[in-house]
Amino acid sequence: MKASARVCLVLCLMLTPLTLSAAARSDDNGRILFNQGHLNEALQTYLKAAGDNPDSRISRLNLALIYKSLARYPEAVEQLQLLMRQEPDPVLYRHLGECYYLDSRPAAAVRAFEAIAAPDPDVLYWLGRCWEELGEKKEALLVYARAADAPGCRPEVFFRKGVLLVENKEFGPAARELERAIKLDPSLTGIYSCLGRAYSGLKSYEEALRVYRKLLTIDPKDRLAAAEVQRLTKEAGPELGERLAFRNQERYRKRAVPAAFPLKTGASGVKVLLGEVSELRFKCSSSFKIIDYAGRLLFHGKGGELYFLHPEGDGLRLDEKPVPPRFEIQPEGEMDTILIFNLVSGQGQYWATSTDRTFRGSLQITKTASGIRLVNKLNLEEYICGVLPSEMPSDWPLEALKAQAVAARSESYSKLGRHSAEGADFCAGVHCQAYGGMTAETERTNQAVAETFGMVAVYKDKPIDAIYSNSCGG
Repeated sequence: MKASARVCLVLCLMLTPLTLSAAARSDDNGRILFNQGHLNEALQTYLKAAGDNPDSRISRLNLALIYKSLARYPEAVEQLQLLMRQEPDPVLYRHLGECYYLDSRPAAAVRAFEAIAAPDPDVLYWLGRCWEELGEKKEALLVYARAADAPGCRPEVFFRKGVLLVENKEFGPAARELERAIKLDPSLTGIYSCLGRAYSGLKSYEEALRVYRKLLTIDPKDRLAAAEVQRLTKEAGPELGERLAFRNQERYRKRAVPAAFPLKTGASGVKVLLGEVSELRFKCSSSFKIIDYAGRLLFHGKGGELYFLHPEGDGLRLDEKPVPPRFEIQPEGEMDTILIFNLVSGQGQYWATSTDRTFRGSLQITKTASGIRLVNKLNLEEYICGVLPSEMPSDWPLEALKAQAVAARSESYSKLGRHSAEGADFCAGVHCQAYGGMTAETERTNQAVAETFGMVAVYKDKPIDAIYSNSCGG
């Protein structure tokens, strides 16, 4: 008897963990499938888990969240309500409120959110959206004000506050809220048109034009932004246009062109597509030559002077001198540079900007049907010097910068000729690697490039495509 009892006890101790492990494996499998994006397979896994163990809150909550991810909100609500009958808590009320809101049931969502005794800023944001859906804008503003005073408030709260304040014609407070939202999250590009309306309502024409031109930098085909720029320019009168033009001319005149930091030589040459412009203003740090693609000297330019290039007929005009549709600007000294004014980078992305940038090497010019294509011709190590600080903060540890330099160099070798259709190896954007030219360079990042000169990561004697990301945990 004692022996039998001992055997039974041993078997129970062995089987119980196996039973628990099987339930845990079911939840783990569902989580893995969910994280891999296999939502329907994850749904079936959790349906089985909830059926096998109806009292499992974790399985049922995960089941509700998968229904929510699949936009099957009534079924998500059903699962959440089953859990609420067992034991209501703030997490369940929050998910229930979100599902009601997403299912276009704002009144029910309000009841769920208001059942939470101490709502956090995210809950208050959703509650504000519900009041907006119900047409109760005053209630929405009061809720957003509560959220804005709480630590960790999401930028969308300031965005929605700004939208409602613009609708109330409270343009000053609206502009402050919208600027705050942009500072917290510049990727919320929908803010800009609302901010433009706020500045327009304040008759702050220069600020309004800045905002709408930012939209045009992101998307040159934005017709609404273009129409607003035209309207505001006309409404502001010629005085503002003259003041802005004078300010730009002074900037062009006074801006000095820095010489390059010395670098090791001997690297192979590459070409970087900087983009297309409708016209080009540039300076060189010292004297330069303009050479056509047959190698003929067309023009000698002076260092420090401003030059203006624009399309004319089938060719181009450099100040008052006609030039062919294809040529190259070559600074005469190795440390000489080219300063390009108003160069757009990141077009199509929220971080798109129009800035003045300095580049090493030479500049190849090609007239196209849509404008003037700019290609920076330089050696690979000079290119990496402009990539490294554009992809990694320059104050990071030197060894991290050196590792990034090797990764960037390896990726460059593996992608040579990626933009051959445009006469370049790479573009200057994140499609290849972000390249800020000499303007982006720092002493520390140049040191990291110099100390890893020519180093690449290889596999089977070929440089690897060392894909990386400067965000998203890459």
